[in-house]
Amino acid sequence: MPGSSILKTEPLVRELAACAAKVLGKEPLIQGIEGPCDMYVFHQAFGVPAVLWGARGGNTHAADEYLEIDSVVQAAQALLMFVCDWCGV
Repeated sequence: MPGSSILKTEPLVRELAACAAKVLGKEPLIQGIEGPCDMYVFHQAFGVPAVLWGARGGNTHAADEYLEIDSVVQAAQALLMFVCDWCGV
């Protein structure tokens, strides 16, 4: 899969990070990942800004993959806040 990236200065990144910071009580880490991802389709085929962000966990795609439940709740809160802000609600 081809690589893909988005600038930290994109409105999507800034606004989602601000919402996450309100929920988490600290600035979220913004960094790239090494590994295949189909997010490039949004960026390259459609010109749509997109990011990967969500709950904490580990062992991605393994038999013992897990999520930290508290972080699922925080991720949902931050995403809800972001959607409301982004849509002007």
